[in-house]
Amino acid sequence: MTTPKNVQPIRSQQQLDDMKWALKRHCLPRDYILFVLGCETKQAYGLETCLKSKLKRF
Repeated sequence: MTTPKNVQPIRSQQQLDDMKWALKRHCLPRDYILFVLGCETKQAYGLETCLKSKLKRF
């Protein structure tokens, strides 16, 4: 069993820019787009997960 990590919200523009850079460099473009879209529209990650599960039913 893994130990839980202490996760803190992104509070500054510098942290946001660093996260965008890391996603752009190390992840799929889909991950970067979802992150930016979520930040710009203030959406929670749970909504995207909920939509995925509903789409799988069809």
